[in-house]
Amino acid sequence: MMEFLVVDDEQLARKSIISMLSSLGYEHIAEASNGLEALSYIMKNQPDIVLADIEMPGLDGLTLLERINSSGIKVSVIFISGHDNFKYAQKALSFKASDYLLKPISIDELSVSIEKLISHNSFLNGKQKPLFIKDGYTTKIIEKSQEYILNNLKADITLNSISEYVHLSSAYFSRIFKEETGENFSNYLTRVRIEHAMKLLCDGVYKANEVSSIIGFNDVKYFYKVFRKHTGLTPTEYRSLKKSNEQ
Repeated sequence: MMEFLVVDDEQLARKSIISMLSSLGYEHIAEASNGLEALSYIMKNQPDIVLADIEMPGLDGLTLLERINSSGIKVSVIFISGHDNFKYAQKALSFKASDYLLKPISIDELSVSIEKLISHNSFLNGKQKPLFIKDGYTTKIIEKSQEYILNNLKADITLNSISEYVHLSSAYFSRIFKEETGENFSNYLTRVRIEHAMKLLCDGVYKANEVSSIIGFNDVKYFYKVFRKHTGLTPTEYRSLKKSNEQ
């Protein structure tokens, strides 16, 4: 089982990282509020990955990594720092830190950093992979986004807005959406809107221009164009065809 140690003297920052790791499906997560406490834990328990701040009382993150290296213990260290300082980053890498991330970090940044570390580390490769791959974490994220779309078709939904809703970067969300659904986000959104428009047109309650507004198309002409591209018919023609088939 892969084990983590989160080290930060700021409790809020520490708990935030722990929460992200838990959301990604990792279960074995310890914490330390300073470098000395972290070093003691590492010597006794030898966690697989340490996520540490750099500036901490007692023993800073860089010195902590130096002590770990001297001990010969196999521990991968990812620094999560609030300091955009080239000297810090340069020194961290010279001490063989696995990564250097700047606060505030997002869950996808953390996930990518850990995945990259695992894929390049033969020792960690033999350990448990992220549970979200097995337990459908990404599937739940996509289902949440799809539910939001269905309940908010009239809204101005964009890749950026839906990514913010699920707390992921647009690039990362776009990638996992394509992997999970087999189609890109834009095509999916358009298809869902047109399918809903088809149902509304068949109901016969709303006019075509009203349907356009209901499903999130403010430009009626553009709605007609997209509808025809997907069905081969204009909304009016589609409604007429469905009515004639029902008679």
